[in-house]
Amino acid sequence: MSAPFIWIVIPLAVAGVLFAFRRWRRVVALVAAGFCLLLAYAAWQLPINAPLEGASLSVKISDTLSLLGRNFVLGESDRPFLAGMYLMFAFWLAGSLFARVSRLFVPVALGIFVLLIAALAVEPFLYAALLIEIVVLVSVPLLSPPGQKPGQGIFRFFIFQTFGMPFILFVGWMLAGVEASPGALDLVVRAAVLLALGFSFLLALFPFHSWIPMLAEEAHPYAVAFIFLMLPGVVALFGLGFLDRYAWLRDSAAVYDLLRVMGGLMVVLGGLWAAFQENLGRMLGYAAMLEIGLALLAVSVEGMTGLEIFFALLAARSTAFVVWGIMLSRMRYLSQGDLSFTGVRGLGLRYPFLSVTLVLAHLSLSGLPLLAGFPVRLALWNALAPDYLAAAIWMLIGLFGFMVAGLRTLGVFFIGTEADNATLLEMIDQDQGPLADEAALQVDIPPAAYNSPAWFVFYGFTWVVLFTVGIFPQLYFRLLADLPNMFTQLLP
Repeated sequence: MSAPFIWIVIPLAVAGVLFAFRRWRRVVALVAAGFCLLLAYAAWQLPINAPLEGASLSVKISDTLSLLGRNFVLGESDRPFLAGMYLMFAFWLAGSLFARVSRLFVPVALGIFVLLIAALAVEPFLYAALLIEIVVLVSVPLLSPPGQKPGQGIFRFFIFQTFGMPFILFVGWMLAGVEASPGALDLVVRAAVLLALGFSFLLALFPFHSWIPMLAEEAHPYAVAFIFLMLPGVVALFGLGFLDRYAWLRDSAAVYDLLRVMGGLMVVLGGLWAAFQENLGRMLGYAAMLEIGLALLAVSVEGMTGLEIFFALLAARSTAFVVWGIMLSRMRYLSQGDLSFTGVRGLGLRYPFLSVTLVLAHLSLSGLPLLAGFPVRLALWNALAPDYLAAAIWMLIGLFGFMVAGLRTLGVFFIGTEADNATLLEMIDQDQGPLADEAALQVDIPPAAYNSPAWFVFYGFTWVVLFTVGIFPQLYFRLLADLPNMFTQLLP
């Protein structure tokens, strides 16, 4: 038995089985979440390329699986990554129970997740570009379910991601010549330019980012948040693989300067555009842009520190995105699909816990102290400021703009419409509490969407997680300590 068979082939087969039973949404989500927790535990406990001694037998899990003439390799150094990824994805599957997402989400998301793991495991590693393209194709029904007319954001997402693949594959052909003749400057420059273009499309870097806010406005928030977390994260790991394999890339100061400039630009654009945005869906898109920029800034910090910050950013981003995706999905349902400020104005007066939880997830990504995103952003600032003060200042500007967007959202939730405010003032004059007569607000509250004990437990759990991770970051920093070992050549 091999590690890729356990953590790639079997989950893909399970995704196919769950697709056949997708009608039973809750059962499928719970089964898939439990299965991923089991795989996370297996990755934590089972050694790779070492014998497992049992009562009457000895089993060894190999690190390689040959399939269609290609090797998929998951070694001992990948076990912490597999455990963390499957644990994180189990929470995403469980969160789908609260997000009112399509029945396709659980089986399709599981397939996407496993294909992205396969993209990081395949050798020759350039075939990862093909697997990423398959992920893009599979993502289309997730972002635009059958029967729903696809918007322009879906088309741009598909087109821009597809444009990136031939650049990566062509660079793979050129890299053989670069390795044979490292002194051929013209060949090195052409390969570097094509590589930069390919990753600009795949990571949606400026000016190829337009599909991100468009898609976030059109599609279901929870599905969009999942794609915004997984796809750029795996593409960034794919890019780190290039730096790890090719000395002419990782030894070039110009590469790190370019990463720093593009990262700072993405953070500034994402933060400032969010500050002037009046649609909560598009704000999620600008959050994705900001996170891509922070990841690039982390990679631009050479050595162990940069890699540690990169993985810590991924963990903090997952925590905030899963909460934000759930809350925004509920907000979309309550506002009948209108996530503009006009559509959600005053919802905080009727659903205060829902609104505050959404804003907390937003402010966590902006780096508000005591929340989950603050420690890792502080660590990134401390790594950049001594030698790259300009990049650190850009980072602060972007985070400040994004914090302004969160505070504006909070104000819109609790200001209310003129009719709501007039009703509340009348109730106050009559010495009635704002929730004394819900019908007086003339709001048709769907029974399934109203506050319930289960939701209060969920709110409390998310608040505890967001504040615990922010106040005690050492709890999860210690768990991420082994992840940089995936890239041995980038370590000092």
